[in-house]
Amino acid sequence: MAKKNRYINESIVLDQAYVAKFWGKWGVFSASKDEIRVSAWAKTLKEAIKKSEGLEAPIFFHAVPSATALYVVATLMFGKRFLTVLASPDSGAYGCVFSHEIAEHLGLDLAESKKIKTYGAAGFGHSFVREIRMRLASDKNIVKAEAYFVKRNDTPSLLGYGGLFDNYEVVFHPRTGMKFKYIK
Repeated sequence: MAKKNRYINESIVLDQAYVAKFWGKWGVFSASKDEIRVSAWAKTLKEAIKKSEGLEAPIFFHAVPSATALYVVATLMFGKRFLTVLASPDSGAYGCVFSHEIAEHLGLDLAESKKIKTYGAAGFGHSFVREIRMRLASDKNIVKAEAYFVKRNDTPSLLGYGGLFDNYEVVFHPRTGMKFKYIK
């Protein structure tokens, strides 16, 4: 178990003008000890997963321009399936928000999920709520996250209260990005 008093500072800043060039596409990032870089772009998550073959630990990113440029690596888990994504922390989101493509990859049947009407920056819509497990960056703790899966192509991956802020103390800083520590 990770030390409870240790902050992890592993956030990533992406230029939103760069992200806008690939609006709606899925990026495959490869990570090494020193850097994260783009390996490929694809129209769908399924195509991106195929393009990631041969990469040791691919990270997937749904390029949807947003007001934030700060991202965190999060591994999402359901049953024995998992997917590692770049997600933005969002202190205004009640839960974590992800594309329906991520739900499909994790093996979630959205028809079996609770359907609710939600409102966010993109307006009104419907979300399918499921509990998943999540691990942030190199943190060893696996936490429960309330995930809202949305059937829209403009859905960014967001980490909200039910997953990030209820399990971690989060500190934002303009020069160093975001750091977090497990508090439960």
